[in-house]
Amino acid sequence: MIDFAQKSDAGAVRELWDIAFGEDKDFNDYFFENIFDFSNTLILRENGRLLSMAQMIPCVIRGVGRATYIYGAATHPGHRKKGLMTELLKASFGIDIKNGVKASILIPAEKHLFQYYKKIGYRTAFYVSRHTHKMRSSGAFARRAEYEDIPLISSIYSGDTERDVDYWKIQMDMTRALGGEVFINESAYAFAYENVEEIMYKDEADKCALLDFICSYLKKDSVEYTEKGRDIPFGMLRAHTSVNADNLYMNMLYN
Repeated sequence: MIDFAQKSDAGAVRELWDIAFGEDKDFNDYFFENIFDFSNTLILRENGRLLSMAQMIPCVIRGVGRATYIYGAATHPGHRKKGLMTELLKASFGIDIKNGVKASILIPAEKHLFQYYKKIGYRTAFYVSRHTHKMRSSGAFARRAEYEDIPLISSIYSGDTERDVDYWKIQMDMTRALGGEVFINESAYAFAYENVEEIMYKDEADKCALLDFICSYLKKDSVEYTEKGRDIPFGMLRAHTSVNADNLYMNMLYN
């Protein structure tokens, strides 16, 4: 039986989540307390027991339209390799099509999963680049970003998943709650933990200055950063209708 989770499923959902993604308890606690939504959680039961689940988070992709972000996909270890996740995802496609959603997207947790998802209709469509920045100047200036900076951050952002004000607030709050920080200068912003999870910029000099500042903030000589690019396959898309979507960028979707 496949349906959406109810509040009575809370214990079973969190139990399976921790089994599948238990390596980051702080994130899990924060996510369930502040972001998790039962109404988006599709579950597969067998004899009343929750065996497989995936969140269907609504999003919009530029040039594509409404999409579903499949997140937190997990199957109980004792019931894997039985086709349960394939069955669950195919059910999600039917829900998408019924609701006029154009595509399903996801970020494979492991490299080998790209092949698994390919078999059920996904293709690689999202890419990133990762580099290492070595600090050049310890005197670079940047500042902590605030909600008031969201219009500027939005004007710098050039990715392909649409981000509204609420999205930016959630990401800023979550980053800080989990020990990270958000920085900005005249034409660049960055979300940083031990490394920079995302940096975007309009001016290369401002990008380098911001990375120098983050090195100083982290007390490190260098920092790894993720940005737009085509170097690394990152996410996949399954189109429910004909869409033209290649070499896109998505990130910071609780990945």
